[in-house]
Amino acid sequence: MALLVAAGAGAQDGLYVGIGVGRDQGDITYTKTIGLDVPPPSEAAASDGAAGGFPAFRGTLGYRAPLIGQLFIAGEVETAIHGDDGAAGALREGTGLGDRDVWPGGWTFDKGRSIGLNAKLGMAPVGLLGDGGAAYVIVGLHRLGATMRLGFENADMSDVTPWSRALRSWVRGVGVEFGSVANRLAVEVRSTSSRAEWMDPEAGDGSVLGSPRVGHAFATAEWGIFLGFVRSF
Repeated sequence: MALLVAAGAGAQDGLYVGIGVGRDQGDITYTKTIGLDVPPPSEAAASDGAAGGFPAFRGTLGYRAPLIGQLFIAGEVETAIHGDDGAAGALREGTGLGDRDVWPGGWTFDKGRSIGLNAKLGMAPVGLLGDGGAAYVIVGLHRLGATMRLGFENADMSDVTPWSRALRSWVRGVGVEFGSVANRLAVEVRSTSSRAEWMDPEAGDGSVLGSPRVGHAFATAEWGIFLGFVRSF
């Protein structure tokens, strides 16, 4: 269970703001690839997954407009600061030998800050959920900052230099608001998937034996149940 911003203006369309705290829970998968173009070309990959939980403090600023009848649409900017409960795992050996080995080791993943845009389509059933009540679906695209530590050859993780990367996050969910026109509470269920991949700039380009190119990728699949508060103007 978590707390989050709820959006919408109930019977009153226009500008709204919200604040909330919450928690995302899900699975994080790390994949490492090693490649060589030296004949015969070779490519090796290994993946590892772990579960993680991430507390968050979020805020939104949005605007709602009527559509048809009781239907409405809304657009909003959302920003969040995520906690560092994170996830951790250990990558195992690759399928090959020598340069095809993925150089196994531990890894960690911690969220930082995120910002993005959301769109909502909803319905305001008069009187059913209070004067300002509404039900809606939400989709969004966010930029999530994260810090990863990628160990190799059983290195001490405290000695590993962290990577800072941005993940592209897709948000999907449904929500219900109830309360007055100006002040409302809401319950929202969200599913979020994120991904980032990059090539190691300190590795080789794969054209010389002993100097393979090295790629990293992180993917997340999370869900959460959120409660929140919103104020309409």
